[in-house]
Amino acid sequence: MWRVYVRQHQKIGPWVERLEGRPGWVWKTAALAAVLTVLVPLVALTLAALLVGLVVFALLAVLAWLISLPSRMFGAGPTMPRAPNEDGRVNVRVRRNSE
Repeated sequence: MWRVYVRQHQKIGPWVERLEGRPGWVWKTAALAAVLTVLVPLVALTLAALLVGLVVFALLAVLAWLISLPSRMFGAGPTMPRAPNEDGRVNVRVRRNSE
């Protein structure tokens, strides 16, 4: 129903006739161009965002490693027990079940 109205419309009718007379490959090419116009920048922006995120993550990981390097070098971390029977606990009562 609406197609008949559009074709019989005084201003839109001639444009519809011109567009319907075009071959199918023209429509397919136009649709492909429209899709690529939207899709290519979207994919490019997504890849750029991923790349920036990876670079920022790597830089922050290296920065965290460099910041923690002095404390790891000068023994601020956990130490090994000094004697075989000493496990590093102080003022702790160890209960052993003798069964």
